[in-house]
Amino acid sequence: MKEWFSITTDNFKYIDWIKGPYTSFNGPLILDGKIASVIGGFGNMIFQGKFRPLFDM
Repeated sequence: MKEWFSITTDNFKYIDWIKGPYTSFNGPLILDGKIASVIGGFGNMIFQGKFRPLFDM
């Protein structure tokens, strides 16, 4: 399986993935969504999504 995206760094000492929003996040969250955050010396990013069943119309 290929990666959807990759995060690398040369100038920062750490990058960490966590489940859920990072502690200082104060934006809207998708209800019942899957949430993950990347925390690093460059700042923080949040990823949100909601899985839906696949179907044909």
